Amino acid sequence: MKIRPNSAESLALVASAIPDLASRLDAYRVLDEPPDEETMQTFEEYLHGLIGELDAALAAGDLAGVAKNAHALKGMGGAAGGRAEKMVPADFGGAMNSASGKAASGGHVLVVEDEAFNRFLLRKIVAGLDCSISECENGSGALTAARERQPDVALVDIQLPDIDGFAVCRQLKNDPLTADIPVIMVTARHEITDIEQGFEAGAFDYVRKPYNPRELTARVRNAIELKRRGDSLRKWKDRTSRELTLAAALQKSLLSPRPFLNEQLRIHPAYESSTEVGGDFFDIVPLPDGRVAVYVGDVAGHGVGPAIVAAMLKASLAELLNTYAAHGPARICNELHARFLQQIDLPHLFATLFLAIVDLKKRHWRCLSCGHPTPIVAGGSMLSRRDFEKHGGMPIGLSIAPPTPYSVDDEVDVEAPEGAVVLFVTDGLLEALPADLSDAGGRKIVADILEEWIQDGQGSAAEFILRRMKEENFELQSDDCTAVAVEHIAASEIPVQESIMLSTDTLQLVASRVEAALQAAGWPEEVSWAVSLLLLEHGSNVIRHGEPPPASRFSVQLRLRHSACELLVRDGGRPWTYAAAAGPEPPADAENGRGLFMMRRIAMRIETCRDDEENVTVFTVRKDWKPAP
Repeated sequence: MKIRPNSAESLALVASAIPDLASRLDAYRVLDEPPDEETMQTFEEYLHGLIGELDAALAAGDLAGVAKNAHALKGMGGAAGGRAEKMVPADFGGAMNSASGKAASGGHVLVVEDEAFNRFLLRKIVAGLDCSISECENGSGALTAARERQPDVALVDIQLPDIDGFAVCRQLKNDPLTADIPVIMVTARHEITDIEQGFEAGAFDYVRKPYNPRELTARVRNAIELKRRGDSLRKWKDRTSRELTLAAALQKSLLSPRPFLNEQLRIHPAYESSTEVGGDFFDIVPLPDGRVAVYVGDVAGHGVGPAIVAAMLKASLAELLNTYAAHGPARICNELHARFLQQIDLPHLFATLFLAIVDLKKRHWRCLSCGHPTPIVAGGSMLSRRDFEKHGGMPIGLSIAPPTPYSVDDEVDVEAPEGAVVLFVTDGLLEALPADLSDAGGRKIVADILEEWIQDGQGSAAEFILRRMKEENFELQSDDCTAVAVEHIAASEIPVQESIMLSTDTLQLVASRVEAALQAAGWPEEVSWAVSLLLLEHGSNVIRHGEPPPASRFSVQLRLRHSACELLVRDGGRPWTYAAAAGPEPPADAENGRGLFMMRRIAMRIETCRDDEENVTVFTVRKDWKPAP
């Protein structure tokens, strides 16, 4: 190749930028993979074009043009194998020029290079990978293109006219939208510190000029393949995360904390799910003979497996309790253990369980603990934790256990006094406490919160405990946390207990008795009146909309707490809940809905359940209730 000089000054700059250019080009022709004739012709034409522009800039005294063309010649020196020496400032301006190649199945490559010939050379090499290509002349344009086009790999030259390649790489890695794009630094520099700086900026790889087609192709191919694998892994993780979220929602719906409301007993569950799907399970099951079964269990581990096992155990217990309740907890747990081993062939999985069958009227508990934490007891009664610890058995599903690991001797019989509150918990609630507290210390804190609730006397004890622990910044997300509070109603708390044939007149009579009982207990007149009004409105709704069968009874119980009262109402109408009727305040001239809205304004809490084919509704009203202004 012969160089056609335009001027002595131009040749001097060319010689400074690319010493022994001719010999380097000749060396290209003897490489294992020499450039083809098209590449050599393009190189020669571009070189002579630059020399012509440099000559014109010198003649016109255009220093900016001289700097621009000198920088271009320096870049060509790198492409041709020359050492890149700093000749011009790095901050002179440039303009973005982007072009997209034909879409291809091999991925998308972003080429960031300010020299047209170098872009041509990179494009020609990369095209062999069947990739589509975008080109940018400067760093700021590259950042925009990367966000918009999301390439599979970016080839970034270190020396760019606005910001250098290191800065481009750092900004790409700091942007969540582009952080996963592999960056291959393109450099004519040979110093190890430059390569190290590129990796510190977050580069995936680097290539040196002059480009070896095989090396460049291999590095780009590896980057694209790793990017695709990373994208596939992220999609899998996203899909798994969505499925786990769905599984957690389904699990939560299966563990819906429905209360059990009765004149002798109140049972309130509360459940706080962890950040993962967990293995807690619980339920309250009214039995055909009038007793009620309540249990809390926990399958070892976290994730979908324990959650599925927990759902299986809950379904099995629903059947076993109705079939074997008369035989007691030991028989039920033996049957559950056998089913576990038959259906779950995973030795590392097992479940703890505390099961109690409670006679409501006699307050008799027949219990069995299968390796589960014993309940916490409060209420100033003679009942204690030790009453539940006299006996017990191993966890459900242990492969080393005998075929029938539980006997009647493992059961515990307890007579609960009036006013006793028994709290079932899973270990997640205790393990959520600070690390410097032992299990015993944790139990004491939960017991203290339970006593605090007894003094407050409002709402659900189980919900109160979880709420207070969150307020005290206990970490409840590392494991499922379940609490089930069982309250035995004390007769001394009940000033009114009525059962009537429902009519407008009998309803008015009972409402008057409720109002009088509240005033006799020192309640404010306006609050007493509001509670009686609430009862009248509820009873009227039953008469008008509940469709109770002929001769059905309507029962009312008034319970006085420290700072609130509970009005329990039982009717034989069709199933219905106040949650289904919730909504905004109706207009003042509306014919329907104002009574329901008024009831929600009076009651701080409205709970409903079905018991013995009847609706049971409990309204909680604060003693310091004030009418809305």
